[in-house]
Formats: sequence, C-alpha cells, structure tokens
Amino acid sequence: MCDIADEAAQLEEHNIRVALANIKKPEPRATECQFCGDDELMPGSNYCSPECCRKHELRQRRMM
Repeated sequence: MCDIADEAAQLEEHNIRVALANIKKPEPRATECQFCGDDELMPGSNYCSPECCRKHELRQRRMM
C-alpha cells in the first residue's frame, strides 16, 4: 500500500520525466551566417559578426 511519501515521490518522478521530455533541443550549428550567408562564422556562433547577430534578432522581433 502506498503512503503519502510514496505518492509524492511518484509525482516528482513524473514531473521530472515530463520536464525532460519538454526541454527545447538545441538547433544544429549553422555552416553559414544566419543573416548574411557569409561562410566565415565566429567561433561557437551562427553569425559572422556581432552586427549580423543584432540585425537578425531585430528582424526576428519584427516578424512576431
């Protein structure tokens, strides 16, 4: 027979499984700048420069 502590543990495990299933998957790294299409990207970025990153973010906000 389950007591309240067992039920709480089961609920916690369920909530953790649901949360993990709903984590947003990271987008794959781009091979070209997401704004201008340049092949030279900044290390660890999807953009060739901070300027392109800002411009792309502004464009995305306007689309919303």
